[in-house]
Amino acid sequence: MGVAGLLLRTARQSRKLSTRALATVSGTSQPGISSVENGRADATATRLDKLLAPLDFQLSILPTRLRPAHLAADDIRGALARADERTALREVVQLSDDLQRADPATRVALVVAPPATTGQARYDALLAAVVDVILSRDGLPRPAWLDEPSRALGDPWDLEPVPALRAAARAVTPLAAVRHGIYLDPAELASV
Repeated sequence: MGVAGLLLRTARQSRKLSTRALATVSGTSQPGISSVENGRADATATRLDKLLAPLDFQLSILPTRLRPAHLAADDIRGALARADERTALREVVQLSDDLQRADPATRVALVVAPPATTGQARYDALLAAVVDVILSRDGLPRPAWLDEPSRALGDPWDLEPVPALRAAARAVTPLAAVRHGIYLDPAELASV
């Protein structure tokens, strides 16, 4: 899938619309939308902007090559589809590293678009927790998608694999992560 397709699918899914519903409100065909989303057809910037407009999204240029959260979610989804949890966790850590490297304004811009689901509730909550921890720590605005019920777990997930170390990790878990049902030592959010 190309970047245009990923952007369109992410925006459409965040608004909980089917391709058919988007076709209706954008005045185009469902197969045309599906072709863009699946990478069978590329979209010009003008066409993509026209398809995003009914979703209340717009294209913008960011002064960075750092990966936004919605693209990280897609990479996590791909790793999970291959049953590669190790890579999925590395993608989360890379997002954390990227956000921490960005200046505050860029940091907010990288997370403002709601990521599509990763296909696993635990990783949807983990991604939200990482974003929430970094923004809350720095007193930056939190996007509304962080408060969606699907971004929090009913049964908590302790990322610490060693049972004897879980209590220590829980003791230092930031409240912003706990909101999402995630327990981890913040040191786990940075690559070595």
